[in-house]
Amino acid sequence: MRDIWKNLPFHGFSFEGPILENRKEEWFNAAEKILTDLEHGEKPTLVMPTSGGKTIIAFLAALAMKERVLFLVPTKILANEHKKSWKDVTGRADNALVMIGGNREGNWNAEGVKIIFATPHKFLADKEALLSGFSLVVLDESHHARKKYPYVEIAEAAFRTGVPTLSLTASPGDNEKEIEEMKSACHSTRFVPIRLKTPEILVDRVIVQMDDTLKEMDNLFQKMLMESALRLRTQGIPFPINRILTRKELKTIENRLEAEFQHNKRFGRARSEIAQYGMVRHCQCTALTESYHAFLAHVDNISKSTLQAAKRVMRDETFMRICRIATEAKQHPKVEMLMHIAGSLRRMNKKMFAFVGIKENGRYLCQTMCDRGVKTDVLFGSKDRNLKKQDETVLHLRQGEIEAVVSTIWEGLSVSEVSASIHYSMPMKGISRIQRDGRTGRVRPGNVIFITLAHSLDEGIYYATLAKVAKMYRIVWEEQQKPKRKKGWKKPNPAQLDLYA
Repeated sequence: MRDIWKNLPFHGFSFEGPILENRKEEWFNAAEKILTDLEHGEKPTLVMPTSGGKTIIAFLAALAMKERVLFLVPTKILANEHKKSWKDVTGRADNALVMIGGNREGNWNAEGVKIIFATPHKFLADKEALLSGFSLVVLDESHHARKKYPYVEIAEAAFRTGVPTLSLTASPGDNEKEIEEMKSACHSTRFVPIRLKTPEILVDRVIVQMDDTLKEMDNLFQKMLMESALRLRTQGIPFPINRILTRKELKTIENRLEAEFQHNKRFGRARSEIAQYGMVRHCQCTALTESYHAFLAHVDNISKSTLQAAKRVMRDETFMRICRIATEAKQHPKVEMLMHIAGSLRRMNKKMFAFVGIKENGRYLCQTMCDRGVKTDVLFGSKDRNLKKQDETVLHLRQGEIEAVVSTIWEGLSVSEVSASIHYSMPMKGISRIQRDGRTGRVRPGNVIFITLAHSLDEGIYYATLAKVAKMYRIVWEEQQKPKRKKGWKKPNPAQLDLYA
């Protein structure tokens, strides 16, 4: 196969000459390793950093298959991007189909087709789609394979019918449980972690100090949360009052109360109080770490809610005081810092992604950046922007018609011209952090910038995800180095070991 691979055109790469030739050799070696595993009945999971070339390695493996290959991706935009990449690598587009949503370029059994790119939802929904006609199933971004995600059902069907599978991911999971869950769902037999020499990514963290307005709002939020915690204590709920609970801790208490409520109706008021605590907590996070605009937009949604907890929040004098402060306040310190960074990158002719967690805040930041002279657009999921508009936004960024994109999505954004990824909203998971970071430094050195507020709400998430990423890669590489156990192997009794042998 190597002779066939060497004759591929590999068009569309920003790096050429010796750099491309060296990278091709690394891809060929990795593809041969994957093919060897598949020949021995393994179901490998290829773990590589973003921009390392996982997709290209999967393409090389697909070319070695005798029959067609099903290449599954989690998003529609990624399916279209992969078809473009297939044409760049192989020089052909006539033997590839994209099957997503209402877009069908052909049928699942079309003649002369080597590879079909599809979303798992489309594959399961189409009654004509059968695994029996494929010689390989590729699960791209396989970390999605958890719980009821369609990857799980498809991987199970492939396992039962004996169709080989190849999983691809840069971020298998935040902890041992998630990694094992993904491996089990994909029926993966082993990890194949590969490290290639990629462009350097410089990580900077900008700490934004709280001004007097934010400090006053934070103190008022803390007062509301403390009062809510004390009311829960008077109702017999062992609720901590010396610290603010995380979302996960709140969910645990809610589940416990739900079980108790089945036997004791007096916990009904406590459930409502927990909901009120959660609303105030979310408002605090939005006001402090996002923007005043996003906070006031969320307050507007709360005012329209029919829940008793929402009505109590809107009647609270302290909360109304917070709303007045936000309405009269000047620009949020984090927003000002983003404008400063975006302006500096623009003057250096660097394109950028700015990642946010709230769409309404994304629209606001986009408009603010445009007002400051940075040509910007937004990129949200297909529910808010159809696939055509998503493709147009990415194309405009590539062609230089815009200089920045404020986005809530990150998978499938392969724009080699982007020089910086800005974390405006902190990523909640290690997986998200890796995926966002990988939007830059794809063909040349890039920058990753974290804009963190000098408050535990931002700082806690920053350090937590940093630890999760380090743990993730440690687990993957340690598993790779474990010796394979022979059949009949038993764990030795420590008492019988000769420590001086």
